[in-house]
Amino acid sequence: MTTSTSSSRRSGRSKRVAAERAVQAARERRQRRAVVTAVVAAVVATVVALGVAVQASRNSTDTAAPTPRGIDGGSFVVGQDDAPVTVTLYEDFLCPACARAEKELGATLDDLVSNGDVRLDYRPIAFLDRASTDAYSTRALNAAACVMDAAPAAYPAFTRALFASQPAEGGPGLSDARLAQLADGAGAPGLSTCIEELRFGEWTRTATELASVGGVNATPTILVDGVRLAEPTLPALQAALAAAR
Repeated sequence: MTTSTSSSRRSGRSKRVAAERAVQAARERRQRRAVVTAVVAAVVATVVALGVAVQASRNSTDTAAPTPRGIDGGSFVVGQDDAPVTVTLYEDFLCPACARAEKELGATLDDLVSNGDVRLDYRPIAFLDRASTDAYSTRALNAAACVMDAAPAAYPAFTRALFASQPAEGGPGLSDARLAQLADGAGAPGLSTCIEELRFGEWTRTATELASVGGVNATPTILVDGVRLAEPTLPALQAALAAAR
């Protein structure tokens, strides 16, 4: 056997070994890719399943959450359905400007409702929990929802009582016991449990979110037939009512 023949054979074996190694390496790469693909697919499937489960849980909770009777979304209406003008009030019971608006406009609006001239669309919300140490906006709104649910006719008087007894921002709000006393005085007795257990807490969140989605970002916001008052004053209200009739 000549030297050139041996070299040729060794070269052939080396090429076969290299080819076999290349085939094996390619096979291993395909296997690794398959494993990675399977793992990614499993992770994605788990994430999707968790998302579906969480959403289903949320939907179930939202469905089960109690809503005050007589409420359409976040709206509580007082007055005759055929009144020529609708006044919509977005209020937070911890809002000082809302208390001033109630003091200036409340009696006039009550008279207009009594005369059949105005339909009041109350849309109370809870923007100002951060301005108290005990989530007073939410607790007060829940108490108002308890009144709406149990004694709708007492709601306007209860809102007036809330504003008349409004606590200062930055500290604690009225206690649950005091809220129940105000409800009792407004004509809605026996609401201690509803108020203490925050029965309509989920509804308060939903009502507030609906207002925010609708473009309400401050309180008070007052609309006369859908047109926002530039300021919550009696002259502005009278001018808007005259224009709407």
